[in-house]
Amino acid sequence: MSKKISALNIHDLNLIGKNGSKPSGVSIDSRSIDVGDIFIAIKGKNHDGHAFVQAAKDKGASLAIVETLQPIDIKQIVVEDTTFALFDLAIDYLKQHSVITIAIT
Repeated sequence: MSKKISALNIHDLNLIGKNGSKPSGVSIDSRSIDVGDIFIAIKGKNHDGHAFVQAAKDKGASLAIVETLQPIDIKQIVVEDTTFALFDLAIDYLKQHSVITIAIT
């Protein structure tokens, strides 16, 4: 199942697993994935995170946020830009929690 969306709000998505578990974290680095985490496949200057979706799944990721559907047996949300999806998740997190934000220019 995939869902193409331009703005991502984690609370609008039904991400509860069969055993009632919810995603426990978010990572853009497949090496730091813990069981139940969401993996976001970011395209970087040197690496494309889409190449690491299988590694994230193997480490226990419950969901991958991708720009193109991957031929891997993992729940995937297809978005136009995974970097913006990460921004949307961060903004949503800040709205849901009392977090002090400091900006240095």
